[in-house]
Amino acid sequence: ISGASSAQIPSQIGGIELNTDIKQYEAYIKPRTKLPIRFMEYLDEVEISNVPGFKSGYIAYGNCATPGAVARIKLKYKNGSQKFFDKLFKEYKSRLGKPSEWLGDPFHVVTAWKWAFTDGDTRVNLYLQHNTSDAEQKFGTSVKLTMVNLIETERLCFEKKYPDYRETTKVANPAKVDGWKGMIPE
Repeated sequence: ISGASSAQIPSQIGGIELNTDIKQYEAYIKPRTKLPIRFMEYLDEVEISNVPGFKSGYIAYGNCATPGAVARIKLKYKNGSQKFFDKLFKEYKSRLGKPSEWLGDPFHVVTAWKWAFTDGDTRVNLYLQHNTSDAEQKFGTSVKLTMVNLIETERLCFEKKYPDYRETTKVANPAKVDGWKGMIPE
């Protein structure tokens, strides 16, 4: 195992496990929320709720090479306080080792840490984020666990199955720009 630490690669959170069948989690799923992910059409995403300790979340799963295989879990903790985040981050470091990378902003409005784990072909990224005041993002503390190699397998399958997909979504005759008109808010 290489990556963020010598800890075992994390593969589950909130009772949901990567690379398992989405059907196992029917008790959490809000079926009417299922949609393909924009620009990642090889994955479907569904909203989930009633996960103990979490306010809300999403599960992304494959729809090409391994239909139904959970590829990403995103969860929002019920407790969004700074005090909770600080304790949680200490526990993450204790169990998973030091993070691989800092992704937050320099003012710590958004605190974001990434752990990257590798074991053979298996690659898992883990993100822990806390947002105190950036209105462009959800406030509070969230976690994202992603099986990178599974997403890559789904992408390659989709590209093989639909080689011209991006070409067919391009606009045939794009409108001409008239100087700055329409390019600056009025």
